[in-house]
Amino acid sequence: MKKILSLVFALLMVGSVEAARSIEAGPIWSNDHAQRVCPRVCDRNDMDWQGQWWTTRQGQMSVCQCEDRYNTPRRPHRPRPGYGNDVRRFELDFNQHRVFRGENTIGLRRMLRDQYGINSKRFNLKKVVLVAKSARGRGLAYLTVGDFSSFEETINGNRYDFDSRGGFDRVRFRSPKRNSRGPWQLHLRGKIKIKKIILKLERRNRR
Repeated sequence: MKKILSLVFALLMVGSVEAARSIEAGPIWSNDHAQRVCPRVCDRNDMDWQGQWWTTRQGQMSVCQCEDRYNTPRRPHRPRPGYGNDVRRFELDFNQHRVFRGENTIGLRRMLRDQYGINSKRFNLKKVVLVAKSARGRGLAYLTVGDFSSFEETINGNRYDFDSRGGFDRVRFRSPKRNSRGPWQLHLRGKIKIKKIILKLERRNRR
């Protein structure tokens, strides 16, 4: 009986190890920084963060411990009341790429009007995806909608491939405000190269 229990325990441990994976996340400087970086790193691999991280190369590379999503119970999706299904996707073009230095603010409503000629006041902002990279992996960005702000997110990258065509990170922001009245702005800090910004908008219900 003891041998059978030991075998079952060993199989459970193997399954747990296979379900977990350490994924490189660039340099992580603190637990607070990990709280912002690791959930996004795991999400890009369709996994969830276990809450653990560690540094593998001081000042250069850290890893996040991620686990398969089927191990994490998830609530069934319920659409929010008042939201329809008319979701549209727009890509804001930066002529292949554009480099920003220091502190900058990008007006998303203005770019929508200039590139697509649409009246953004008829839409609510659902999601923003920033496709960019930073020179040393320390670029920061956050989204504001009206007077509400999202959490500040780190833009990954390194100085070796900053001038290359690839290596772009995808940083996702959800609108911090359900009603999207007011300016839509993306705030940047650091040396950042932007390839494009993707906006997902939902048309407001007509009453």
